[in-house]
Amino acid sequence: MMKTSSWPSYLFLFVLFFPIGFWAGTRISVAYPSLRSALLRLLPFQASPEPAYPLPNKIDQPSGTPVPSLVTPAQTNFLLLFVNDLSAPHPQLTSAWLLVHPHDSLRLIFLPIFQEHNPDEELVTSFQIEGRSLSEEFLAAIEKRNLLWHSFLVLDHLAQATILTDAQDNETLLSSVYLRRLCETLPWQPQILGKFKTLIPEHLNSDLDLLNSIELWQLRLERSPNLTCEFPTLSR
Repeated sequence: MMKTSSWPSYLFLFVLFFPIGFWAGTRISVAYPSLRSALLRLLPFQASPEPAYPLPNKIDQPSGTPVPSLVTPAQTNFLLLFVNDLSAPHPQLTSAWLLVHPHDSLRLIFLPIFQEHNPDEELVTSFQIEGRSLSEEFLAAIEKRNLLWHSFLVLDHLAQATILTDAQDNETLLSSVYLRRLCETLPWQPQILGKFKTLIPEHLNSDLDLLNSIELWQLRLERSPNLTCEFPTLSR
């Protein structure tokens, strides 16, 4: 006796119940969103969220278009550049950082681009500062590393020693050590920022109005000493 094939029956059941299942799933998703979220969290491919630091970003504006006064980026990113002697004809770049400052906060995030023990040869050899501008060769090298920034700040060994007296030893502090100590000192002695004013532009330079910036930060710290400095990529 020939055995009858069962595949037409399976096909009929699939066609019948697939639309019903799709309709029921849609209704549950709409009527019970919390249940849907709970079920999704149980799926093995759902990755748990990780703490994230603000990413270096900026608002894209057409060339020559001023940014409206009521629109500002969520943060400002600075190239923080350490050199040996800014007053020398050819200052040598010794360390570079990206400083991220979320707006409306006293939070500073320091991300190393390179440090003294591991120099970036291309950045070191291409570095030049011309007045209040960085050389085109250096900016091209920075752009290749996909670093987005808004302004830069350059300081030399004398500037470090002027602010922190223990940096006046024969051996200059590493930039990471200097930044940590500066962050520890500023909340309790914001007046030392005033020393920076005498160093402009021979030992401290920027494309910003440094005098106004220094006064603004000194006022902020005097009103609220809750400065938070973070070094997310450095081992504690």
